[in-house]
Amino acid sequence: MDGQRGVIRAAGVTDVGLKRKVNQDNFHVDQERQLYIVADGMGGHKAGDLASRVAVDEILSYLQSEAEEERTPTGFETDEIKRQITSIELAVQTANRKICAMAREDRDRLGMGTTVVLVRSINNMFIVAHVGDSRLYRLRHGQLEVMTKDHSRVQELIDMEKLTEAEAERYPGRNVITRALGGDPELKVDLAVHELESTDILMLCTDGLSGCVPAEVIRETLLQWAGSPELSCKHLIDSAKRHGAPDNVTVVVLEASDVAAPEDATLPFTAFLPDVDQAQISAPAASMESAPAMSPPVASANFDASGIINTSRLPANTTDPPVSPEPMVENPAASGSSRLKRIFRRLRGQS
Repeated sequence: MDGQRGVIRAAGVTDVGLKRKVNQDNFHVDQERQLYIVADGMGGHKAGDLASRVAVDEILSYLQSEAEEERTPTGFETDEIKRQITSIELAVQTANRKICAMAREDRDRLGMGTTVVLVRSINNMFIVAHVGDSRLYRLRHGQLEVMTKDHSRVQELIDMEKLTEAEAERYPGRNVITRALGGDPELKVDLAVHELESTDILMLCTDGLSGCVPAEVIRETLLQWAGSPELSCKHLIDSAKRHGAPDNVTVVVLEASDVAAPEDATLPFTAFLPDVDQAQISAPAASMESAPAMSPPVASANFDASGIINTSRLPANTTDPPVSPEPMVENPAASGSSRLKRIFRRLRGQS
């Protein structure tokens, strides 16, 4: 390890897309706590946006209460990681129980639920929590990797070798998920720990991006705009719209310490927002229930000005970046260092 490092730049964008009238996605970026969340709600216009918002709020509330408790540092990194894993899992479980209770209390909310993908960076490592089909990608040394495995019917069929990856792209039930917050009070949360290298770029997204933008385009966009997560987010949303954007689209991009800024990203990103004043950009998001139906809500009040972007005011690009034939690696959990595997097994009580 070459010293302490972590995520030093981050930004997020959410957009209603081209076919939906309501944005049911929510996201959160907290650079100070190195905490990043994306959630994709479901259950109709009365419940989907509420489910994703409750998930984000409940997770943040739980983790904040945990952080405020007095704790004596042990001096061991593995102890801190173990504590964070436990807290994150309990936070997601708490959010799940809240959503389940809300669905039971109101017939209009039956079937409400949400996906969640969460990243917490700690020095040279990051923790991932995941439920549903929202994804975490990692760009490392030019190679794009999917760090999560979808909890979906189509993924189950792929695992059973009843569908190929190519067939899955055209499968009519590809949007059916098999696990979500709100589905069952007893929820299994996928958890993992990975090493963070100094040139890593991480991207959290809903299936509004991963389901319509080819992996090669995602890879080339992250490479082209490396050093400016705001521009990466903007151009990824643009790509989703050029591919039809049938669903809401949410992207959060995180960059580690040694990612260089692109040469043509010399102006502040707010230059793309000529009709939005500073107060509008940095103000907390209004209630989604009171917002106009076509306005894509920004799902966090904790960003600085460069991290909150209303994509309805951004100019669209006309072309995707050129794609080069670099392979994408699916689910690289098994390819991590043996040291990290031993650490995670020990933390989970498996050895």
